[in-house]
Amino acid sequence: MPTIPENPVLAKLRGGQPAIGGWIGFASSYVAELMGHAGYDWVGIDAEHCAMNPESIQAMIQALHTTDTVPIVRLPEASELAVKRALDMGARGIIAPMVKTRAEAELVAGASHYPPDGFRSVGSGRWKFVFDGATPPEVNPCILTAVMIEHIQAVENAEEILSVKGLDCYFIGPTDLGASLGYDSDKTAAAIKQVLSVGKSLGIPAGIHVPTGELACKRIAEGFQFIAVSEAGRLAAAGAEQDLAQIKAR
Repeated sequence: MPTIPENPVLAKLRGGQPAIGGWIGFASSYVAELMGHAGYDWVGIDAEHCAMNPESIQAMIQALHTTDTVPIVRLPEASELAVKRALDMGARGIIAPMVKTRAEAELVAGASHYPPDGFRSVGSGRWKFVFDGATPPEVNPCILTAVMIEHIQAVENAEEILSVKGLDCYFIGPTDLGASLGYDSDKTAAAIKQVLSVGKSLGIPAGIHVPTGELACKRIAEGFQFIAVSEAGRLAAAGAEQDLAQIKAR
């Protein structure tokens, strides 16, 4: 019998622990490898907003598989095709953007799981190397499936969305959520608090993107577990700015 590799991010979430992620907003397998070796629990590959083609996404997943860090893809859209392609490339989790209704959440959850748990299409792909010797149904418990709550409509439908079977966690996008609320910081904070409360009542782990480690600690204290910190390009820019500022100051 094959030994199915456990998804350590899922293990942390199910155990009530935080899982800290990095984020990459451009195509680079080398940067993905660097981020993996940095020691994050997971790294999000942003295929929604960034210039990435399927080949570059797959290369980044392969690079992360040389480390202990779990590759997770933020999909370009919440569609069956997008889910299928990311998982067949070998991603061990997906984050579906801009999910606003229960029906959309059900589509994402179903597309992430092989029958009998869902309707994921069985095809060739790197998943066979990642889960060597496993049958499709044996892969289901090892895939992290998350939806993004990043619009006021999703906040209003939060209980229906987060009740969908097959979702492992949810991920709040504070920037887009704030935009849908007219960039009102108080309303955005209240909406985040509301969704967090709904998630806690349903027992589903909460996620969010933060710009700094300090804010990550604050969110962990509030009850968030699935947290992405900053972004690789921003980290590089911040390091460059810091070095230049020190040089210019002297």
